[in-house]
Amino acid sequence: MTSVDIPEYKIRDAFRHLARYSYRTAIANSRIVSVGDSTVSFRYKDYADGGKEKVMTLDGEEFIDRFLRHVLPAGFHRIRFAGFLSNSRKTANLRLIHKLRGSVYNGNPFRKMSMADLILSFYGKDICSCPKCSGRLLPFPRGIPLAGLEHFLKDFRISQIE
Repeated sequence: MTSVDIPEYKIRDAFRHLARYSYRTAIANSRIVSVGDSTVSFRYKDYADGGKEKVMTLDGEEFIDRFLRHVLPAGFHRIRFAGFLSNSRKTANLRLIHKLRGSVYNGNPFRKMSMADLILSFYGKDICSCPKCSGRLLPFPRGIPLAGLEHFLKDFRISQIE
């Protein structure tokens, strides 16, 4: 195996370049200034000029070529989708991290809370209480077909009277 000496500044520049695209796409729609018959103009930061924002106009084919250079190959994922907190493995990874740290993983305490309970716990506002009469608003159950709603309302009224 041969050892290759790469200057530190080149490694640093490569990491900076990769870091710009590891969490987001190469160009956001908001940066595109205009699209002509055969040209595309877009805003970019010129890091060689102190990070000044400039506008560049490219031939359409050149724009597509440069854009496709930043599209990840099949099988690769952006960091936000493949890191230890990616949605597909988040719970399992958090359990492992807590186990390795010697702590207990309790999960997300807000996961099973209703929106009304979340608003009450975060903002101290009870959206189920009527501001006029201080009565309780009826919580609407999810997933009940309209045919079963009458039965729910009947049971709710009876339970409120008792």
